[in-house]
Amino acid sequence: MPRLKSIICFNGGAGGDFLKAICLTQFDTPVLGKIDTNGMVEFNDHYFKQKCQEYYETPFDWTTIDLNQVLPVDNSHYYFDWFNKIAASIYFIDYPDSMTSTIVKTCIDKRFRGNTDEFIKISLINIPIELQKIIPDHRRLDAIGKTWIGNQNKWRNITSMRPIELINLFDLPKLKMIVNEITQTDLISLDQFEYLYHQWIQKNQHLLKAYT
Repeated sequence: MPRLKSIICFNGGAGGDFLKAICLTQFDTPVLGKIDTNGMVEFNDHYFKQKCQEYYETPFDWTTIDLNQVLPVDNSHYYFDWFNKIAASIYFIDYPDSMTSTIVKTCIDKRFRGNTDEFIKISLINIPIELQKIIPDHRRLDAIGKTWIGNQNKWRNITSMRPIELINLFDLPKLKMIVNEITQTDLISLDQFEYLYHQWIQKNQHLLKAYT
């Protein structure tokens, strides 16, 4: 039985780090997520996510990934077929395509502190070089948004991936059921769980408003 119970795939800004952090409150792990003043969840370890990024850029033998360094619930901005060989369940955070611009802006504001140019520079890796050369500068943000919609559409069509609606992360009873399913265990530690929940929803109301 793999130590890794579940993998959560998500586009930046869609609550994937929050969901991972709140799941980890149910395990005895030194890796904890903290929410900063912008509502971004920060971790002191990103081993699995970093390995997935490296694999996306230059594929390598994924069996060399040290599963002892992977957390019981971990996350990635990418999905690979071999996920099904190391984790019991694979999830992705879903939301309406019409929210993409809000999700992208959330990622820019949180992870890049509002630096759109830096976000574009790093995110262009997801667009083929040939297309990068012909996309006008003023259209690059839209092009990146389309790749995120592409992620969502691909994940929706992979039968082994289970959707988690972003809006349900704002509903405490529903969130508890989601975490119960992802962690594959009864919830036992609720103080830190509810503390993270209230911190995150307070600083991410713009995502909820984007649904209305």
